[in-house]
Amino acid sequence: MVTSASVDNASVCGLILVSGVGRPLGDILREQLKANPANKPILKEALAAIEKLEQGQRVDSTKLHRALQPLFYSTVQDFLISMMQTDPAALAQKADKRTLIIQGANDLQVSVLDAKKLAEATNGKLVIIDGVNHILKDAPASRRKNLATYTNPDLPVSKRVIEAIRDFVHQ
Repeated sequence: MVTSASVDNASVCGLILVSGVGRPLGDILREQLKANPANKPILKEALAAIEKLEQGQRVDSTKLHRALQPLFYSTVQDFLISMMQTDPAALAQKADKRTLIIQGANDLQVSVLDAKKLAEATNGKLVIIDGVNHILKDAPASRRKNLATYTNPDLPVSKRVIEAIRDFVHQ
């Protein structure tokens, strides 16, 4: 994720954005929640909470459906509000640094669209890696099998991710 710390900072010589969002967080959360059919019963409530946060208003997470409470805990709401008001692609463009964008084609959380937005904004090098998920592991496209990689500590980071970073750093 691009942070304002990278803007106008002479100590930062470049950016490596891995599985990064290229749109405001509210857009990402809506997309993620809508993508899972199991969320249908709580979707209206979730979308209303996102809308309030986007307006800079906090929500009472204790009144939300139990499944939504971890997403909207009161302790993370200031962070959520801040991220919903930030356009990551515009922030990355302001950083004006040499940039590598790495995106797994099998990422269930962030889309290739986000990586393309970041690449366009930064004129950076875009590397989309087939068969890699959000946590940089080789993973199948199947949602269930892909998610299973999240809890398997024996699976290493994809060698192709490491190679892309190594090549960028050595340029």
